[in-house]
Amino acid sequence: MQFVFSLRLWNVILFTVIQACVSTFIAVAVGMPAGWLTAKRRFLGKSMFSVITAVPFCVPPLLIALGVVMYYGMNGVINKLAAQFSLPAFTGLYSFGGIVFTHGFYNFPIIMRMCSDAWAKIPPEESDAARLLGAGRFRIFRTITLYQLAPSLASACILVFLYCFFSFIIVLLLGGVGLSTIEVEVYQAVRASVDIAQAVKLAVLETLVALGAVFLYSKLEQNASKNREVSFSARVDAKPVTGIAEKILTTLFVLFILVFFAGPLLTILYKSFGSYSVLLKRRNFAKSVANTVAVGSFTACLCVLTGTLYAFFVHMRDSDKKNYFLRLLFPMLPVAVSPVAAGIIIILVFGQGNVASLVIVQTLLFWPFAYKQIISALDKIPVQVEESASLLSVSSMDVPLRIYVPVCGKSFFSAFAFCFAMSAGDTTIPLVLSIPNFETLSLFTYRLAGAYRFNEACAAGMVLALLSAGVFALGKKK
Repeated sequence: MQFVFSLRLWNVILFTVIQACVSTFIAVAVGMPAGWLTAKRRFLGKSMFSVITAVPFCVPPLLIALGVVMYYGMNGVINKLAAQFSLPAFTGLYSFGGIVFTHGFYNFPIIMRMCSDAWAKIPPEESDAARLLGAGRFRIFRTITLYQLAPSLASACILVFLYCFFSFIIVLLLGGVGLSTIEVEVYQAVRASVDIAQAVKLAVLETLVALGAVFLYSKLEQNASKNREVSFSARVDAKPVTGIAEKILTTLFVLFILVFFAGPLLTILYKSFGSYSVLLKRRNFAKSVANTVAVGSFTACLCVLTGTLYAFFVHMRDSDKKNYFLRLLFPMLPVAVSPVAAGIIIILVFGQGNVASLVIVQTLLFWPFAYKQIISALDKIPVQVEESASLLSVSSMDVPLRIYVPVCGKSFFSAFAFCFAMSAGDTTIPLVLSIPNFETLSLFTYRLAGAYRFNEACAAGMVLALLSAGVFALGKKK
């Protein structure tokens, strides 16, 4: 296959890579300070701050994009405030800056969470020794802390890069004239110009780039796990914020997050009031909610089943945790597959999408997230317990059924909740499959936004967010 593209398509490919890199940089610039703050300091409102920054894990990209439009758009909150003070309007939302800003703020919690976990587990002995020898804070950070954070930070960056690289809905809504990514071009090649050959070439190219990123991610995860294994220090307790300068900087940073990040989410909530009665009268609304619950439940069950079977297989086959391919690389391969490309393959093979194909595609793409939660629970089982159980077992199924299943009980529920939220929030695959007479709540919300019924879209989006958050809460409670 020859990758011969026009100059415009090469510009699209370059734009896709550049926007993913810049978005990742923004996520790191915001996520690293937030990670340090949540790992090392106690401050008023810390628990609320953690809850707010966890929102993207249970809110679909569509809702974030909608909130950004309502907050930063021409008729948004920011421009209305600017008009009150005779300030110039903000017009850069539908541009490169708007796309990378939205990507960066939507994904910075990934950087924050992974850095916070790694930062909290860094043993203080080396930093204390360097401080006694006269090293300043910046030198300690550059020569000791950054080195210890590097594997976790790098793997988080690659994960964010992949999410931004495969971004579809945000680019579709915010991409101005001449701004497009490979994902959007693949979709347009099939749906608009019906150029299947072009779509296949673009899909293969982005898959190769993503496979390279997945390979790097799995290698870095392997290094990070080794670092975690050799650490004998307990988790370091966070200290209270002290000093005037630190208090001012902490306050400004938290306010910055609340204004620029929580603002769009609160705008969605505010704009949704008064539109629920109109929404309930829409003929397809109740049906879309039922479809979302049904598809999400089936997908989540299949993801948990697939992830469980594979996790059990890996745990029994690789008890010493040294098989890099089975444990880390293979489960991450679906992450390198474009949702748009996966949907198009279904259309090319079967001619038209249906509900069963939607569930199958989502399961194939989302099961690794269930696997990661279940394998982490299995790896915590003491070796002595497994060896004793094996000696006392009558059949080969005794250990999985009597040891593995009870230990993974909580992980099953959390994996189900996570996969349900991903399925419910997925707009890309239902949009690509275009199943006749079938709408999920996310697709219903997207079409309302496309028809400029933003208040109704906000109300539908809030129902979607509450549905996902409710399942998340049940999963955590279990």
